[in-house]
Amino acid sequence: MSAATLLVIAVVVGMAATLVKFRHFLRDSGNPAMRALTLGCLALAIAVSLQLPVVYPVVNAAAGFNAAWPVQHVLVVIAAHLVVVFFLHSTEDDVRGKAVALGAIAVAASVVMCVLFALEPGARDFVHGPGGLNDSGGQATAAGAWAFITFSVYLGTAIVVISRLSARWARKARHIRWLSVGLALVSVGAVFGFGYCLHKFIYQLAQVSGHPPGWTVSSVEGWLMPAATGLSALGIVLAASGAHLGRRPRGPLRLWWEHYRARRALYPLWHRFRTAMPEIGLIPPSRVMPDWLLLDNAAFRLHRAVVETWDGARHIRSLVPPDDPYAVRARELGEQAGLRGDDLAAVITAATVEVGLRRRADQPGAELVGAGPGFGGGDLADEVDWWRRVARAHRDSPIPTAVLSEYLGTVHA
Repeated sequence: MSAATLLVIAVVVGMAATLVKFRHFLRDSGNPAMRALTLGCLALAIAVSLQLPVVYPVVNAAAGFNAAWPVQHVLVVIAAHLVVVFFLHSTEDDVRGKAVALGAIAVAASVVMCVLFALEPGARDFVHGPGGLNDSGGQATAAGAWAFITFSVYLGTAIVVISRLSARWARKARHIRWLSVGLALVSVGAVFGFGYCLHKFIYQLAQVSGHPPGWTVSSVEGWLMPAATGLSALGIVLAASGAHLGRRPRGPLRLWWEHYRARRALYPLWHRFRTAMPEIGLIPPSRVMPDWLLLDNAAFRLHRAVVETWDGARHIRSLVPPDDPYAVRARELGEQAGLRGDDLAAVITAATVEVGLRRRADQPGAELVGAGPGFGGGDLADEVDWWRRVARAHRDSPIPTAVLSEYLGTVHA
C-alpha cells in the first residue's frame, strides 16, 4: 500500500472519528473528557487533511506564503495535548493542575516552532512537494531543522504519555471488549507515531551536524504518519464509544441479527430433538430449506426453537435422572476437566441428551413426559443463553461422546 493511499485512509478515518465524536459531544456537551476528545479528533483530522496535495497548495496560495506548515504542526500539537487531557480525565481524579501544566508546554512548543518558521518561511524545509527538503532532499537550514526537532520532541513525549495512560486505563477495564480493542489500536498507533517522531528527530540532528542521510524524510515518514494517525483515531473512537455502544438501543436489523445468530447456534441441538421427536414441533418443518437458512420471523423462530428444545429435554428427562450413573459419570469427567458452575451443568445436560435420545430409541414409550420443569423458568434471554451453552458443550466437548460410548459399550456388551 502506497504512502498516498495510507494518507487518504487516515484522512477518511480521522473525519469519521470526528463525526462520531461530534455526535457524542452533542449528547454529552458538559463532559470535559468528551469535549477534549472531540476537539482533539477535529484538530487531528484537519492537520492530516492539510497534507493532501489538493489541499495545501490552495491554503498557501490564499495566504501568500507557506501557511500550511505552521498551521498543520500547531494543530498536531493541539490534538496531542487534547488526547492526553482526555486520557487524564478518564484515568485520574485531579486533572485540572496537570492539564494546565501540559497546556503550557504545548503552547511553548507551538510558539518555538512558529518563531523558527518566521525566521525563514521560504526555506526548503517548510516547502511541500518536489521543491521541499522532505520530498527531494538537500541541505537543511538551522531554523527548519530545529523547528522539526522541537515538534518531534513534543509529539514523541505526548505519545509516551498517551501510551502510559492508555495502559493504565486498560488495566482498569480489561473486561470491556470494545475498550480493550480500542486501546490495543491506540497502542499500535502509538508505536508507529513514536517511530515517526524518533526518525524525524534523528534525521534532523543528522542534517544539523552536516551528515545528511541518504534518503528523504517522506520515504519513511510518509507512511509512518498516516498509519499512526489512522490507527490511533480509530482506537480512540472505539475506546471512548464502549459505553455508548452498550447503551445504544437495538435497531430492527441488529435485533434480527441477534435472533438469527442465536437460532443458528441452537440449530444442531434443536435439530437432534426434532429429528428424534417430530411431535414436539409447533409447526411443520420447511420442505425446501433448512430452518437455519430461513430469514423471516427471526424472533418467532428463535422462540420456537427454545420451546421445542425444552420440550425435547422434558421427553428424555425421566430416562436420565440426575442420579443416573451416566449423569454422574458426566459430572465426574467434567470436574476432572476443570469445569465448574454453568459450564459443568451444560456438559452434564449435553451428555444426558445423548444418552437419553439413545435410550428412547432403544426403549420406545418408556419416558415419562412432563417430569421436571419445562419452558418458562426464566425470560427468553436466559433460556437462549442456557441452551446456547448446552449446544456449545454438545458440539465442542468430548465428554458427551465419551459418556455415550460408555453407555453403548455397556448396553451392547
